[in-house]
Amino acid sequence: MRLFRLICLLVSSVFFSNIYAIEKLNVEIEQAEFSGWQFESVHIDFDLSSQPLSTENVTTPHISISIDKLISKQNETFKNIKIACPLASFEHVLQFDLIECQSGYFSAKHNLLGRLEGRLDFTLDTENEKLEANITTFKLAGGSVDLKINAKKGEWKVDLKGRSLDVEKLKKLLASFVTLPNVTSEETGKINLQLKANGRGENLRSARINIRTFDLGFDGNSVAEELDAKINILLERKDEEWLIKQEISLLDGAVYIEPGVEVGAVKPGFLLEVGQQPITLVIEAGWKEARIQIDKLTFTHPDVIAINIEGIISPENNSPVDELSMSIYTQDLNAVFPTYLQPLLFGSGLDEIEIIGQMDLKIQLRESSITDFHLVLDDVYADDQASRFHIAGLNGDVRLNSDPNVKDSTMTWQGGSIYQVNIGASDMKLSSKGRSMKLREKMRIPIFDGELQVNDLEMRKLGLEDYSVRIESTLTPITLSEFTEAIGWPIMAGNISGEIPGVTYNQGDLTTEGRLRVSVFDGDITISHLWIEDLFDLIPTLYADIAIKNIDLGILTKTFEFGDITGRLDGYMNNLRLDNWEPVQFDAKLATPEKDDSRHRISQRAIDNITSIGGGGSDVVSRGILGVFEDFPYSKIGLSCRLIDSVCFMSGVEKIENGYYIVKRGFLPPWLNIKGYNDKVDWPELLDRLQNISETDSPTIE
Repeated sequence: MRLFRLICLLVSSVFFSNIYAIEKLNVEIEQAEFSGWQFESVHIDFDLSSQPLSTENVTTPHISISIDKLISKQNETFKNIKIACPLASFEHVLQFDLIECQSGYFSAKHNLLGRLEGRLDFTLDTENEKLEANITTFKLAGGSVDLKINAKKGEWKVDLKGRSLDVEKLKKLLASFVTLPNVTSEETGKINLQLKANGRGENLRSARINIRTFDLGFDGNSVAEELDAKINILLERKDEEWLIKQEISLLDGAVYIEPGVEVGAVKPGFLLEVGQQPITLVIEAGWKEARIQIDKLTFTHPDVIAINIEGIISPENNSPVDELSMSIYTQDLNAVFPTYLQPLLFGSGLDEIEIIGQMDLKIQLRESSITDFHLVLDDVYADDQASRFHIAGLNGDVRLNSDPNVKDSTMTWQGGSIYQVNIGASDMKLSSKGRSMKLREKMRIPIFDGELQVNDLEMRKLGLEDYSVRIESTLTPITLSEFTEAIGWPIMAGNISGEIPGVTYNQGDLTTEGRLRVSVFDGDITISHLWIEDLFDLIPTLYADIAIKNIDLGILTKTFEFGDITGRLDGYMNNLRLDNWEPVQFDAKLATPEKDDSRHRISQRAIDNITSIGGGGSDVVSRGILGVFEDFPYSKIGLSCRLIDSVCFMSGVEKIENGYYIVKRGFLPPWLNIKGYNDKVDWPELLDRLQNISETDSPTIE
């Protein structure tokens, strides 16, 4: 404006006294600088004649300004700039108190934006420091823009309307003036926008932004496809606080959002597909001195999930949550899981679950710690696709609270399974205090024809990463045939029962405090040093030492249809390691106990099967005797295997030249020895031999 006034002063000093005798005046400026903008080759024409300016359709008298080149601080270049304005009163120009331009015109060219043009109206009242400007049908970014500016003595208002703006072109335009985050590419679609703002000087007082997108698309970490949306934002400053109101409505299309936060080692993303009703996010908040008070935050995905949040956060603090209340409700967990839960669980081993039912969750936090937790589950069914667990008809009312008062919780279910082991209907009565929860009374969980009696259950540090669960229980006798069939083992006869001491689950691992004792085959199996690493991951690892005492071989061999053997068996399996429930390491031995006074007999079928396992042969007085006797006496029987790198290093009850005894003959005839000669057998081959034994009919011995 100073430049314009300077020109007017020059004009008035030259011909003020006889101005009406002059029809045209031309001023040329080779270069000029104004507020960081560089002007090159400026031409200013004053035309007071009666001839109209036909090219811009602006009537006389008028001022025409042409600028060959205009360069911004960011080196953005505008060329061939033309501005034409009629002068309603030329005397006012010379008096500098009022400058008006009605039905003016401007045009320019930009290397990215192309040709820019529009209508221009403005009134400048220098005496009252007042400006009113109106730019209409301004061609910009493939659409058009209307702009109104009102300013008076430092106070200002702006009203901007954009129609059918091309998103890609608009992004390029904005990038010319400000640095934009490089998070998307290949933008497509159109937007309408309206901006209303007011303030004083350089200070913004309030702003209202309304955006409407049509077929919006972009690529990058986040992706949108044919997205129609409405975005309404209101910013208002009151004293030292900013009040923020925002409403986003997704009307049609789909968007994949990756917030950029890490959960474990994964950056989750969420795919939102709009159905018949809009997906909405409403925020009302206040921001003052790095502290945000959330009066209302509501996210609604119709027929899927509803989230409500209130509270105060300080993002720059180490504990960013001062206080927060959150409620999450869904009537369809089947819709919630793939969209909102599965992305958070990728890599945890729990990301492949089918789940249905309803959930209502309320959480309160203070200083980033949970102070109140209330979860209600209604008729939930969950099925792990890796067949690790299943739950049916789960209902729960679970409460945790940081106050000293005890809260009661309950959980019930109709049935389920853990690794193919079926469990029946039961209920759990719990009491909680602080971050701990324990069993109020003993519970019984049906398992096949027996039950697991839970004597003690305690959960600690709930809501924290290092939470733990400890359980003590007793297993009443269960028929082995049902149990082994369910887990895919050869069907066994007899029962299984045992005492389960303190078992603790913590940070994905399961450990035992003492020894797990199981009664099976009329003997005892004791498991010690049990440790399961990454229990619910896709590839869990189990470590244990197992002691076997006084097993009845008669029951055992009938169970596996191995061929009848009578007697007792002791043994061990130390340094056991299972990866994904498959053996990769152990040191095992099974043999007749010392001073075993039980009857020792072995059948013809058992002889052949043992021979095939050991890779050796039988040694009898006469081969024909095998056809006479149904079974034979023996003094001791045994086999050992040390598994290393998929190779089983084998031995028996006694070493001999070039081999070992698997079965040593008895004191009375008919005498029978079974020898093994292979001291190394590939583990897969040995498993095949055992599988063939279980599938082969009884051999015929002649």
